Amino acid sequence: MLKMLTLLTFADIKAVSPDALTPWKAENLWQLYISTANAWIARSTRFAITPASDPSLLNRIHSMVPAAQYGELQQFLEGLPRRYLQTRLPEQIRDHSC
Repeated sequence: MLKMLTLLTFADIKAVSPDALTPWKAENLWQLYISTANAWIARSTRFAITPASDPSLLNRIHSMVPAAQYGELQQFLEGLPRRYLQTRLPEQIRDHSC
């Protein structure tokens, strides 16, 4: 979404006039995009699900899936916010991952 918003802003400025997008404006737009993307990445990793997030709940979910699907479940959970574990039942999480 951030990329699309940045491209839309770029196109909007260019549509006003071919000369409206000065190097200074382009640099500011680029810096805003990079700063925002970095902030979102830092925030999302700080609140992401990790093996230490809630070991008992993760073990319950793992016990509900066949061993062959364990990797698929891990890949599904990786990067999701911890809030996901707190707001879903283990059965729902299992169903979402498969």
